[in-house]
Amino acid sequence: MVHWISCLETDSEVKTFEYTSENGRDDGRFCSIDVVLLNGFRVRHRLRLEGESDDSEPPRNNLSRPDSPIETRIYTDKDLQPLVGPSLRWLKPIAFAAALRKSEYPRQTLILLDYFKHHHSGEVGQLLKEPLLAVYDPALVLGLVARLAIKGYIQLHLGTSIFGYKTPWSLYVKEN
Repeated sequence: MVHWISCLETDSEVKTFEYTSENGRDDGRFCSIDVVLLNGFRVRHRLRLEGESDDSEPPRNNLSRPDSPIETRIYTDKDLQPLVGPSLRWLKPIAFAAALRKSEYPRQTLILLDYFKHHHSGEVGQLLKEPLLAVYDPALVLGLVARLAIKGYIQLHLGTSIFGYKTPWSLYVKEN
């Protein structure tokens, strides 16, 4: 779950991902995930325990474009340990975003994007006081904030506290 939250669901560079059964193995020793990044690059994430040998064949590309190159990134329990705390703090915003899964809310999303563009940073609670947003259910606004953070429009700073009104946010600036 830590890998899913930190390296897939909340990574704004990840476009899609699919869990795969590599080489017909289903023994639970490791898990493979085929990932497509926003830039079109394809990566395979492999999960396994620290110190466990990898005696499998070289990775085959199970993605829709079998001719594209595939890089393999291996994640062990030791690699994921520092991500446990931040991953747990992401559970609440993911739940808010998931509640809106079947709806788009374009008007409210555009209001939020305009607010982010003009303010650059702040606290989540300030958004709920914005007159154009105050007319909507707070759960809807929080869900859209979480969705926009997951998509990479803003960053939620969940380093030391859980998602709530005092959670700092900032406009996402992509580093080259």
